[in-house]
Amino acid sequence: MDRLLASARHIGRSLKSRNFRLYFIGQLVSLTGTWMQSTAIMWLVYRLSGSSMLLGLVGFASQAPYILFGLFGGVAADRMDRRRLILLTQTASLIQALILAALTLTNAITVGQVLALSVALAVINAFDMPARQAYVVDLVDRADLSNALSLNSFMINASRIVGPAAAGFTVGLWGEGVSFLINAASFVAVIISVAMIRVPKNEAESDATLVEAVGHVRDGVRYSMSDAGMSAIIFFLTAISVAGAPYTVLLPIFSDRILKFGASGLGLLAAASGVGAVASSIYLARRERPENLAREMTIAATLFGGSLLAFAASNNMIVSMALMAVTGWGMMISYVAASILLQHLTTNAMRGRVMSLFTMAFMGGTPLGSLAAGWIAERAGAPFTMGLGGALCMASAWWFYRRESFIDPVLSQSPLLRPAASLGSSEPKALQGDAERAGGVLRIVLAAVLLGSAASARAQSSGAALTWEDCVSAAARANPDLAASRFGAESGKASYRGSFNGLLPSLSLSNSYTDSSAFSGLNHWQGQATAGLDIWNPSEIANIRSASADYASAIASLRKTSSDLRFNLRSAFAGLIFAQENVRVSEMIRAMRDHDAALVRLRYDSGRESKGNMLRARAQLLQAEADLNQSRRSLRTAQKSLDRQLGRDSFEALSVTGTLAAPAPPALPADLQNLLLNRPDVQVQEASLRRSRASLSKARSSLWPTLSASYSRTVQGRREFPNEKYGWTAAGLLSYSLFGGGPTDTYYAVRAASKSLEKAEQDTRTVRNQAIVDIESTWSGAEGASDQVRVQEALLEAARQRNVEADVRYESGLLTFDSWEIIASDRISAERLALRTRLESVNAFAGWERALGKQLGE
Repeated sequence: MDRLLASARHIGRSLKSRNFRLYFIGQLVSLTGTWMQSTAIMWLVYRLSGSSMLLGLVGFASQAPYILFGLFGGVAADRMDRRRLILLTQTASLIQALILAALTLTNAITVGQVLALSVALAVINAFDMPARQAYVVDLVDRADLSNALSLNSFMINASRIVGPAAAGFTVGLWGEGVSFLINAASFVAVIISVAMIRVPKNEAESDATLVEAVGHVRDGVRYSMSDAGMSAIIFFLTAISVAGAPYTVLLPIFSDRILKFGASGLGLLAAASGVGAVASSIYLARRERPENLAREMTIAATLFGGSLLAFAASNNMIVSMALMAVTGWGMMISYVAASILLQHLTTNAMRGRVMSLFTMAFMGGTPLGSLAAGWIAERAGAPFTMGLGGALCMASAWWFYRRESFIDPVLSQSPLLRPAASLGSSEPKALQGDAERAGGVLRIVLAAVLLGSAASARAQSSGAALTWEDCVSAAARANPDLAASRFGAESGKASYRGSFNGLLPSLSLSNSYTDSSAFSGLNHWQGQATAGLDIWNPSEIANIRSASADYASAIASLRKTSSDLRFNLRSAFAGLIFAQENVRVSEMIRAMRDHDAALVRLRYDSGRESKGNMLRARAQLLQAEADLNQSRRSLRTAQKSLDRQLGRDSFEALSVTGTLAAPAPPALPADLQNLLLNRPDVQVQEASLRRSRASLSKARSSLWPTLSASYSRTVQGRREFPNEKYGWTAAGLLSYSLFGGGPTDTYYAVRAASKSLEKAEQDTRTVRNQAIVDIESTWSGAEGASDQVRVQEALLEAARQRNVEADVRYESGLLTFDSWEIIASDRISAERLALRTRLESVNAFAGWERALGKQLGE
């Protein structure tokens, strides 16, 4: 135990500094909130859009400003008071989180607003991160610098576990907005802690003009690139950031579509990655000197890339979590080791600018990779994209391996290196007390990390109940019927756009060679370029109209599928709520029958009840137990039905939250024609009518002449690509087809298209009339179901009261068994009928909404 405590004190030795201890605690709280916000933002964007491309775009927007402003942030860290700069940036981050929380909690948030706020936060961080990286050196002794940098990384990665775990809870229970609000509150901790720190101001503090700032940036880049070791580290970090770090934007896709674990699975994967990252930070914190870190960076990057390759092929949650832990280990070893090496290789005057290049390498390369990862995943799939990134990381590790020799010779001359003080019994007692407190702080943080990880695991294993909005979001992403209709609409859109090609100019190039065996040396080369344009072609116009009608039909079919899915999903969702409630009611009935059987048995034993009545009460108990077992089997069937609508290929024991309550429909308008505008079946039929009109135009197009123009340029001679003979030709062609398909082909084609159009017009009338009848009948059904709910609720209240009164009278001997049993059976029937009536009311209202053409998500 003493050795363990000594090891903990050794790992946390830099926490003996009061300034660093304040900084460490404040940043830990703040970064936990930041990771909560980061996890919640990714899930929010995925819930709003379901798009891999938009996930990549948000990842790009949240980090791209580092490329533009990162170097200026380094200049600010060198030329301004770092403490004051950190206070300014943390206050700005608090304001950004409050705006994001307000928009989300009021349901006014859009993906565009998320993008804008992500850009704003990235600009803030471009000035904040170099200042914080350089500020660590001002807070500790030089001998403890490597340890402080490792603990700084430990702090970041501990928050990566606690933050996503907390986000999993808050998003599942209260939504993304609460996570953003908690993040805003967490900035108060770091603002207070930094305000309490007392260190001398930067010696180089000055108010530089823009021209001077650009000059300082140029000096920092020149200084960093002139050193072979620093430049190799920066280029290496850029490579693995572009190739590997964007894996985080793909985790929602793996969690939802491949691993089938939803939002809590995302928090679990992020927490697993954080566990590996924390372990790497503790490992590095044990080191006292930075020698051989370059070699460990190479090994870590190789592990990072290999684990990404393996993760891309995994479809098991346990295996994927283990691989995420290795991923976090490899990525953070590379990141922290690079930070330690750069801090030792640079001078204090250039520290902010060098660390801004470090930040740009690690954070600025990630948005480019995120954007590319989203684009590739949209086309080739998330597994291929993840595997490609892993392979590129391994290639980058090999490149860096060949340049390690540039680092150690320069590192040995670092001004920050000096013999580390021993931690044995000769350590001053004051420092031993500080070390004891530092070890206590570290143990508290470790406990929080473990509790966060365990909480995330418990949240996953318990399976949070799905809300209606969760089901709508999941079905919109994964339902195969909706996906097929969406692809059909995309196909129709592509065909419609392609139909305009017939009206666009055409261009062709040719190069020919002719030789003859009859006459020696008689060869001929010719090159030609020809451009053509249809000035008037009714057939092409008819093709465009036909493609437009097909596209409209595909859109209408998509709307119909969406409307049907909303109805089926609502029915399945209500069916599962009914099944859950039915189990509860059955358990209540079973308990009631058990109480009744015990009461009758007691009366029978005392000679006040007949044996037949006692056996009857026992049989009623057996019936209640059988009904309870059947309700549990029905619950599983309802879960499978909802799984089917959510598009899940394997069965999951779902639970949902909500009530079986449907509002009464509004009053029926006097004119129902306006309600037909959103009816998908009416839109499908009207698209069919448009297609019939386009077919008639196509048939009539052969009755019109066509007009086209062409221009060609020719060059020919005795050798390839000759230049001795040129010629050009311009032509206009007016043509009219008389009997291309026979003398009566056009007549009968036009007649058939005309009759098809007349049929489509009559079919449209039929569909519209039937739609009005459907609207009226579903409205009437929803009204009647709502009335029945009120009636059955009143009857249930009466049955419960009568049952209570009957129990008292039967126990007093004032009521016979037969009368008492009838009243109890009436209460049981009323319980079941009231529950069934509420389900019918929800389904009737869902049918009314489908009759109006309500879409999924509306």
